[in-house]
Amino acid sequence: MVALAVKQYRWSDAVSLIEVTGTNPSDSNAPTPVVMPFDFQWKDQTVAMLGLEYRLGETFTLRGGFNHGASPVPDETLNPLLPAITEDHATVGLGYNWGAGNTFNFALERAFEATQTNSNSNPQLNPFAGSTISHSQWTVSCGYSKAFARKMK
Repeated sequence: MVALAVKQYRWSDAVSLIEVTGTNPSDSNAPTPVVMPFDFQWKDQTVAMLGLEYRLGETFTLRGGFNHGASPVPDETLNPLLPAITEDHATVGLGYNWGAGNTFNFALERAFEATQTNSNSNPQLNPFAGSTISHSQWTVSCGYSKAFARKMK
């Protein structure tokens, strides 16, 4: 099976500004409360995806995929606490079926490294002005499922 999909993520409708407030500091000279803004203002994102699945008889299924979408994070609001800047992802997977409705699935995903620099010069809007962030990721997932037969009346 070959599957192709294009999805539109409406990040601009999601969270735009979060303010974190700190009180009762351990340093008595520190100002209180401390308010730290996190201005996200993410852009909408279009992601193109390609997936492949090949069944090796009744027992094994091989899977692979790739997706690409430009980073939704503007340079001005880049934040190392939520570095959602990776643009390319590849996956491989294996499914194993046995018995009556038993399935075990394994998948490995690679989010390839991406780098962005925060170009904001106003630390009141984003405390990470001037920082450069690189992000990549490996994800492993495993799952078991059991399908039970239904009786229809």
